[in-house]
Amino acid sequence: MTTTSRNVARARKVSSSQPQTAGSSLASAGEWLRSPVAPYYLVLISVASLVSIGLVMVLSASTVQEYAATGNSYGLFLQQLMFMSIGVALAYIASRLPIAWWKRLAIPGMFLAIGLQALVFSPLGVDFKATATGFPWAGKPCSLPSLPRWQ
Repeated sequence: MTTTSRNVARARKVSSSQPQTAGSSLASAGEWLRSPVAPYYLVLISVASLVSIGLVMVLSASTVQEYAATGNSYGLFLQQLMFMSIGVALAYIASRLPIAWWKRLAIPGMFLAIGLQALVFSPLGVDFKATATGFPWAGKPCSLPSLPRWQ
């Protein structure tokens, strides 16, 4: 028996003598959560879960009306899937930009967001159920998060 095979046998004996408990899996989860990349993966998992749930909700809520209107049950779902794909591609590109670029755009971006929110109360805004909530070209009530999705 060679030294390597003895070391492997000894390691198997030691690992089999230690029982696997629930605490050991919690300890490994704790180690993973302390890693520097854990927040990135937690955000990624959360966003992927919410987007998936949203796509399923669009599919389940729109199939009957979409079929009655166009004869295709999946038209609106495929449109939302396309927008999601574009968003994933843009998010990937944005994640590869240098931090200095984001720091340069932070203040102008904040003023742009405030300005777009203020536009709702300008003559460009429309009243919807007695509140100024949208723009005429949007065709529906909108807020800043929905502005990029003009249809």
